Amino acid sequence: MKKFTLLALFAVMTVMANAVTVYFHNADNWSKVNAYAWKGSGTTTLGGWPGTQMTAVDGQEGWFQIDVKDAEKVIFNNGSGTQTNDLTVNAAKPYYKDNGWADSFGGEAVVVKNKIYFKNNDGWSKVNAYAWNGISTGSWPGAAMTPVAGQEGWYEIEVIGDINGASIIFNDGSKQTDDLTIDGTKPYYNNGWTDGFGGAVVPAESKYFLKHPFDGTNWEWKEMTKQDDGTYTLVANWNGIGANINSKQDDANAQWKEAATISGAPSTNGVEVTYVYDPVSGTLSITTQAGGDDDIVTPTDSKYFVKHPFNGTDWEWKEMTKQENGTYTLVANWNGGGVNVNTKQDDAGAQWNPAELISGAPNATNVEVTYVYDPATGALHIVYTGEDIQITYYITGNAAFHTALGIEGEWNPALKVFENEISFTAVAGTEYIFKFTDGSWTKTWGNSVVDATCSNLTTTTDNDGNIIFTLEADATVTISFDGKKACINKVDLPSALENAVAGRVFAANGVLRAVLDQAALVEVFSLNGVLLDSQVSADYNLALTQGMYIVRINGKAQKVVLY
Repeated sequence: MKKFTLLALFAVMTVMANAVTVYFHNADNWSKVNAYAWKGSGTTTLGGWPGTQMTAVDGQEGWFQIDVKDAEKVIFNNGSGTQTNDLTVNAAKPYYKDNGWADSFGGEAVVVKNKIYFKNNDGWSKVNAYAWNGISTGSWPGAAMTPVAGQEGWYEIEVIGDINGASIIFNDGSKQTDDLTIDGTKPYYNNGWTDGFGGAVVPAESKYFLKHPFDGTNWEWKEMTKQDDGTYTLVANWNGIGANINSKQDDANAQWKEAATISGAPSTNGVEVTYVYDPVSGTLSITTQAGGDDDIVTPTDSKYFVKHPFNGTDWEWKEMTKQENGTYTLVANWNGGGVNVNTKQDDAGAQWNPAELISGAPNATNVEVTYVYDPATGALHIVYTGEDIQITYYITGNAAFHTALGIEGEWNPALKVFENEISFTAVAGTEYIFKFTDGSWTKTWGNSVVDATCSNLTTTTDNDGNIIFTLEADATVTISFDGKKACINKVDLPSALENAVAGRVFAANGVLRAVLDQAALVEVFSLNGVLLDSQVSADYNLALTQGMYIVRINGKAQKVVLY
């Protein structure tokens, strides 16, 4: 039968000659009320789903009726996804309301309730029951079950309706049982249906299957063999990528094991290995075979490659050399941008390291450095012993006051960052935000503020990695940066200029983006005051050519971050 959300609904039935007329109380004011009825193994008496539309009962507000003929089961529904459970036609009490049958319009409904029990043998942190086919516990993963007092490991749930023959899945939201058919006389599940808490069913021997491209191309399932220690093994070829594991040959609910997470996975494809799966821990490992099953050897050392534009233009892979301390190194040129690291010369699954996050990366380009990769921590750093260059960066302030840019849109040298420092007079009670970018206004990083002259300087860090500070008294403040490009926005502006800031687009064809804590009117002007764009948005994007722009937020946003 179809499965939808169970609602508290009302219905009624009356016996007429050799047929039964059922009555339904539309407590939820459906716009249309249908009855879907069947008998025996599924022969319908009112047509296919959703059945036949019911007729309103004169003089009985909210009640509907229909002749279901000789049907044994009925479902009342609105044809749009809301319905009752599968209901057994009750000729003696043909009035259905309050989730139960009554003997008259005003009679008391008899609600059928049943409990279902589950033994949590695997120690799930939570237990849910997902039921259908006559009973319902809501959408997946169903309703939470309740521990049974005095019965360790047992959980229970009460449902409305006849449970015999209904379907159920016990789960913790990720792990689950198979689809189970409830035995109404034995509603206790302990690896099988029993008639009480003390009953237990000895489960059949578990099976596990592994799916992998063993021939290098075609993905197929192969059954694993159980060992005396409880693990399951399979001798077959390895071809990278990863593997699926399930207790049946089915991708649904299978465990995916990425190659990088499989202990012992060799770097060479097309070699015979032994896959070892531990169902208790859920881990998959690999041992490499030199010959037979008993001839196990240690896998060869892993290889690591780095990809970078070593010549300044073309991205290429180069192999690193393993050192005695377990790290891998490569001596080659550095040209900014970033570095990919992988165990093979392939972008798929590679670890991307942007330049701004690589410790020791110099400002200078086209210089020889040593790349050092530590596979234990996944960290890449650079050793550069040559003379580095100092790069001058600039910051923005309030564009209306021209505190950070000249009339022609050039940066004001008086407010530039030189040798990673800037000094300026800050106003008490005014909040300042410093932001680091990679030059394309797309990323932020954490940084540090060095209080050189003012003991009243306090800072916090927001979720975007910006440093925010406020002074208790006017003072000259020196801010020290870590070599990254930065911008500063003065937030507390006069009401007429509230939240007006300077924005710079670095790329020839770039994007100016403003992220707000609430939707507001975002206006973008040229430096001579011409309105270029106006939108109400909380995440604003505008494609612009390279240059300086004025951005104004006509709202009370607490924070404005330009990217």
